[in-house]
Amino acid sequence: WDEAYLRALATREADFIKLAEFLPADAVLSRLMDVLGRAANVNFRPLPSEHWFQSGWHKGIRCFELLDGPPVGASPMRSMREGQRLGFVYVDLYTPRFE
Repeated sequence: WDEAYLRALATREADFIKLAEFLPADAVLSRLMDVLGRAANVNFRPLPSEHWFQSGWHKGIRCFELLDGPPVGASPMRSMREGQRLGFVYVDLYTPRFE
């Protein structure tokens, strides 16, 4: 069954690569943050790399500040903590390649 497993694994990897061609990372990430922000009444604000890159993260990692309150353009649901920092979200969209 090892051969069948490896063939299935290779097929899934190829399908994933084909699917990724139709889902550009920037557009998908932006829309995902918008949907999550509306659902949880939070706002994801991208941070420039100079604010967090020195901490040792790879340059492909993206950092977002998570703020209380609705995303820009969403219907306002007021909160006493609106605009307060809730934390940070680090996103790594790409498979690491070790050299």
